Amino acid sequence: METLKSLYDYETQDAPMLLDIRSDKVLPLSSGNNKHIFRLEPTGYLDKNSMLMFKLKSNVADTLRMNVLNGGLGAIKRVQLAVGDYILNDVEGVSEWATLHNFMEVSRSAQNASLSQYLGNQLYTKVADSKVDDAGGVQQQSKGEIIPDSERAGLAVGGSANASLTDGAYDSKVAVVNSLKVTQNASDNHQVGIPLGMIIPALKNRRIPLFLFTEYRIYITVEFNDASQFVNNLAKTNYAGNETLQAASGDVSFQDVKLQVDYIIEPAELMEKMRNKINNAGGLVLDFYDVVRVETQLEAGTSGAVQRKEFKLGQNNREVHKIYMTRKFTDKTGFGRNLSLLNEQRIDGVNTESINWYINGKDLYPETEVNSNAILYDEVNSALDRDLDVERPMFMNALDTQFAAMTSPNNPFNGTYKPLAVDLRNGNPGILGAGTLIGNYPIVCKYSRIPTAAVARATGPPAVAGFRKDLGAMDVNFYVMASRRAVIKQGVKGNDVQVTY
Repeated sequence: METLKSLYDYETQDAPMLLDIRSDKVLPLSSGNNKHIFRLEPTGYLDKNSMLMFKLKSNVADTLRMNVLNGGLGAIKRVQLAVGDYILNDVEGVSEWATLHNFMEVSRSAQNASLSQYLGNQLYTKVADSKVDDAGGVQQQSKGEIIPDSERAGLAVGGSANASLTDGAYDSKVAVVNSLKVTQNASDNHQVGIPLGMIIPALKNRRIPLFLFTEYRIYITVEFNDASQFVNNLAKTNYAGNETLQAASGDVSFQDVKLQVDYIIEPAELMEKMRNKINNAGGLVLDFYDVVRVETQLEAGTSGAVQRKEFKLGQNNREVHKIYMTRKFTDKTGFGRNLSLLNEQRIDGVNTESINWYINGKDLYPETEVNSNAILYDEVNSALDRDLDVERPMFMNALDTQFAAMTSPNNPFNGTYKPLAVDLRNGNPGILGAGTLIGNYPIVCKYSRIPTAAVARATGPPAVAGFRKDLGAMDVNFYVMASRRAVIKQGVKGNDVQVTY
């Protein structure tokens, strides 16, 4: 009878659609040593659109600017999301990981048109229409070279000899801040706003039901980088003397730090259904990514000799989805690196390098290591789910590219953003069950490079001593993205939280 009734029962069961959003300004409970702790209310849902906000104040002259690649995103060193004693996310090196995973997968035009309003990034490029030499006849800019657009970018950079330039390398005779100058009056400076979804993996494509954590305190802890990691000081112009654009560590201080939190409050009926889920046998299950940074170093090499090193990443008994590898030369002086607009937000590339991954007792590429820049680029794209949006000389920095005059020796883009990556997802949807389960064998990255010392140009102006020198020591970081699960169940005195890997 019930089946027959359903044939002529046209009553619709509409779910309540009224949604309320309560926006609150949350000030830190405590601050010190660039570390700020915020407490959230157990109200509604927390989603990716709530924002961390702050201003910078110059402690020196008004010659500072955030780097133009990722702006204020470069200021974030570490972020932790905790519910009581349970840590849902604790990400170190946020500026590096978040820029690569949540920012560089966006097109440059979208970065500048939309995200720049919040982050303060402003990187524009163009193709040089003329060749520029300095007074000594050394080429500073090639015709047809991809260079910073000093009219549109957030700052313009002079050439390596600066004052001796007749027309100005990189379309600029002297260094100057074009926009968003960091002054000594914080109230005059740009307010940076960073969506929490960019820096907290647990908020990526999901919402956290804060109202279920009535028995716990919910904390977000943010730790900032010092100025040397993300701020350029345009007062430094002695490029010929290897002076860098890098600001000193204490050149800026952080002001007016706060969270602008949007508590999303659903109708009571829907929230009650969510509460009922925790009474089920399995409880309420939240799956999300955990990001682990593994820090190591690559020692200096010998010019022309193959240098190999195996980096052990561990991760036994964890389900791994993606791994990103970043590298930075510890010596930032000379060879164009001192001109880098990216500052410590760069990821240095090497002329000739290759990689393989040892996964569950066997090499991922059984025939040979991957050494083609094109394939390395495709591997990064696979991990990001879309193209890494950078100008060619930033990633494709092999010697043939340089000899073809696509980049000159001191181009600030030359090999400054070349991450390596591997995608270990198995094609299943979701998070848990969609990666590769690592057994008793730890993950090993097999990396090799052929360092290069001084390289003379085949044609054009005189040889440049140390042209594309890349045999120095490097700081190497690996960012491992693995599955993580939080289960909320009803306990004796309230809801219990269990976090598993």
